[in-house]
Amino acid sequence: MLEIKGISLSYGARLVLDNFSAQTKGEEIVGIVGPNGCGKTSLIKVIAGVAKPKNGEVFLNGQNLVNMGNRKRAQIMAVVPQNALLPPTFSALDIVLMARTPHLKFLSWERKVDLDITRNAMEFTDTWKFADQPIGKLSGGERQLVLIARALAQDAPMLLFDEPTSDLDISHQTKIMDLISEIQNEKMGLVILALHDLTLAGRYCGKILMMKEGKMIHAGKPSEVLTTSNIRDVYGAETRILSHPVYHTPVVLPLSKSDLDTRDNSI
Repeated sequence: MLEIKGISLSYGARLVLDNFSAQTKGEEIVGIVGPNGCGKTSLIKVIAGVAKPKNGEVFLNGQNLVNMGNRKRAQIMAVVPQNALLPPTFSALDIVLMARTPHLKFLSWERKVDLDITRNAMEFTDTWKFADQPIGKLSGGERQLVLIARALAQDAPMLLFDEPTSDLDISHQTKIMDLISEIQNEKMGLVILALHDLTLAGRYCGKILMMKEGKMIHAGKPSEVLTTSNIRDVYGAETRILSHPVYHTPVVLPLSKSDLDTRDNSI
C-alpha cells in the first residue's frame, strides 16, 4: 500500500504540489495524468526521494519514505526517469549492472547472483543483445528498454516511471507499455507511472490519478476518471470517449473547434 498524505512542494515561490493526498491498495498499475506543469513529475520525484516536500509524508507498507535513506529506498523502489542522463560510452550491461549497487556491501564487487539477475532482466526486456554496445549508440526506444531492464534488475517491489513513452513512436510506445504490464504481472508489485497519453493510461492502468495545479482532482478506475466532463474540467479540452474495440477501455479523442462548430463528432 502506498499512502501520500498532504504533500506540498515548492520550487522557489512556485507551489507545484498543493496538499496532495492519495492512496493505492493492492498490486496494480497506477497512472498519474494531467496537463503540462500540473505536478506529475514533481510527485514522482517526491515518492522517489529526489525532492523533499516542505509538508506531508509518503508511506509504503507503513514505512516513511520521506525520511528514508537512499540505500534502503533503492532496495524497495526502482525509478525510470524521463530523459535520463547516461554516460554514452558505458555499455548497456554496465548501465543495467548499476542497479545491483544497493544490494552490495561497501566496496564489494558484483557477485555471480548479481550478474545472473542482470542478465535475466536484460533477456526479459530483449536487451541482452545490446549488452556490449555503448548506450550512446542505441536508439531512444532501445535506451528506454535498457533503463527498464535496470529497474527490473534492482529487484524492488515498487517501480516508478516518469513518462516512459515520451518521444517514442507508436510501435515503441506499445512495446514499452506491454513490457511494463508484463513486469507487473510477473512481479505482482505496484507500478506508478506518469503519462501524457490518456488512451494509453486507460488501456494499461488499473487506477488513474488525475491532477490539476498540483492537486488531486479525480481518482478511480479509467472508466470513472476518463470522462468528457472530467477532461474538460482539468484540461480545458473537448473530447469524445469511445470504447476500445478489443479491450473495451476508454479511447480519448480530442475535438477541434471545427468539430464542435459542425456538431459532427462521427469518426
